[in-house]
Amino acid sequence: MENLKFTLFLFVGLLILVSCSKKKEEGCTDRLALNYDQSAEVDNGLCEYEVPVPEPVLSVKDLLCTQTWYLNDIEKADTLSQVTTNTYASKPACEKDNGLTFFQNYTATNDAGSLKCAVSEPQIEFGIWSFGSDQTQITIDLPLTGTVTYTILSITETNLVLTNLDGGDECKLTMRHSL
Repeated sequence: MENLKFTLFLFVGLLILVSCSKKKEEGCTDRLALNYDQSAEVDNGLCEYEVPVPEPVLSVKDLLCTQTWYLNDIEKADTLSQVTTNTYASKPACEKDNGLTFFQNYTATNDAGSLKCAVSEPQIEFGIWSFGSDQTQITIDLPLTGTVTYTILSITETNLVLTNLDGGDECKLTMRHSL
């Protein structure tokens, strides 16, 4: 009987000791988390992290219509001989400062720049533009310049590279947003 009392006393003592032990505080223990809890001893799995906001992806149309494009380089490749010649240097200065602007409503302007080639030339030529079905081709129709269809080789926020056939030569135009 004495042994039973001792066992019962020991059991009650252990029960009191276990029930009085300090419960470890739960919370987010990751220092990189937004809700990091310095006092947490046990991670509760509820850490929150800042989600990076992705940069907006601009469409070809948005990139095209951001601002005025200026001719920066011209390469002509003879389709028969496969000889490529840079013809930008031979362009008159009055053509190098022309600015082509595309608008979201599919209108376009060609500004003759400060060095007009002819006094009778209008400062701004107004026209229209359109995409091919998959936005890899663009047709520009300006009354004085005429209608030309280009293939868009690449476009970024600052560079536009176009190509077309010009009298049997493949013509590659590189345009930028600054002269």
